[in-house]
Amino acid sequence: MKTSLITTPITRSRIALITFALAATLSIGQASASPKDLDEDKIANKIDPDVDGDGTSNGSDRNVDGGICRKGKLKGKFVGDRFKNDDVREEDIDSDGLPDDSIGETDIDGDGKPDKADDDIDGDGKVNGSDDDCDGDGKGRAKDRDDDGDNSDDSADSDDDNDGYSDDDENEVEVPLSATVDAPSGSRLRAKVKQYPSGKIELEFDGRGLAAGDYDVVVDGQVLGTLSMIEDKGRTEGEVHFETDPNKSNELPLPFNPFGLPVLIVSLVGVIYLLLAQRRALHASTHGNAGAIAAARDRTPHALGTQQHGRGRG
Repeated sequence: MKTSLITTPITRSRIALITFALAATLSIGQASASPKDLDEDKIANKIDPDVDGDGTSNGSDRNVDGGICRKGKLKGKFVGDRFKNDDVREEDIDSDGLPDDSIGETDIDGDGKPDKADDDIDGDGKVNGSDDDCDGDGKGRAKDRDDDGDNSDDSADSDDDNDGYSDDDENEVEVPLSATVDAPSGSRLRAKVKQYPSGKIELEFDGRGLAAGDYDVVVDGQVLGTLSMIEDKGRTEGEVHFETDPNKSNELPLPFNPFGLPVLIVSLVGVIYLLLAQRRALHASTHGNAGAIAAARDRTPHALGTQQHGRGRG
């Protein structure tokens, strides 16, 4: 004997009710999957030349997805976020629903130019070759293994930063510095120097695992600036950047070509890390420039005050 699972007759009114509920559910699902439209101008952010409707095209807007809307029903209202394109908290510059570091994102700043053909990938007003974070993912070149966000590892990319110059022509060197007996176990420090065909030179230092505090960067006996190690979640990190023509707040002047010159990283207790071109350079740096090293150790509030802008980013 078969037992029916339906104990109540299904009337036409119940069928109509079920059909209406199903249609409503499908409608909600479709709405949630609809393209993002920040300024509600019926143009999806992905193809909107002015995502926030503030009257400034995406390619010229330093905050693509945030501003006072100048048109439509949102006119006069602030829409979007308040993060500039190069803010480390900004994860989707053009608010198209694709994270900036995702494989599917090929136009990070939404300016209509494919990233591979864009000389300012993240739309922060700095050309790629002069931008330490040209793809806007919050990682400086010392940390990023895909500088230009083209989903090609830098080791296999002929133009890491998409500045239009072949890496072979840019003369770039990245080397680890040697630890002294005073360096903490497990710490490391790297130097990266890059020379462009135009003659511009960039020098970067990236440290991990050193004790929190300030360290002088001494190149060929001259103190160039301060590497600040900052503790965050139980570990310390620090970076400092130098450039022959600095154009950003976190860059310090580089008064000479550092290629082949000895480097010392100095703390209050002495030399922590070093990079030597040859044995004679070691002798010249540790003995012939004793005055410079002594001055580096003899920190004063005034000296620290003049170098605050050289602090590395944690």
